[in-house]
Amino acid sequence: MPDTMCRKCGSDLEVGTAKCPLCELEQTMVCPNCGYTSDNKIHADCLTAISLLS
Repeated sequence: MPDTMCRKCGSDLEVGTAKCPLCELEQTMVCPNCGYTSDNKIHADCLTAISLLS
């Protein structure tokens, strides 16, 4: 799961738009105050499953 507090202003982050293509969990979070977007979090298990399906 991505960060839950903004690194720039300390506000609580909201769910971003990037989702894991396999499990549909959020991969980014966005700050409603300053617009900061957290780094994409990669789900190792999902990445492995996707490579096996390819």
